[in-house]
Amino acid sequence: MLYLALLGTAAFAFINGFGAWVTQNRRRWIAWLFLTACWLLVVARVMLVYRVNVALLPLAAGLLLTVLGSYVHARYVTARVTVQNHVFRLLSVLVVLGLAWAALQPFG
Repeated sequence: MLYLALLGTAAFAFINGFGAWVTQNRRRWIAWLFLTACWLLVVARVMLVYRVNVALLPLAAGLLLTVLGSYVHARYVTARVTVQNHVFRLLSVLVVLGLAWAALQPFG
């Protein structure tokens, strides 16, 4: 489960980094939102590798900013919000968070 959580965290960090690069010249504050999410996810990923229980806090914050940044980007940059894409993104974020939580639980 830890490997899937690490893979999901890395994927979301990459997506946020790409989102920051795309929006840097259009809406700088949205780019900073993506960069903050990316930074939190990278920190959380390192903490997950070392199985630090506090890793869930930056992970949850980074994943929340991922969902928020995606919605704000769809609303203000592309001006087209497709609800099913955001619901799918929210569910995938919850799956990554659940996998990380399950991986950090002590066994036995």
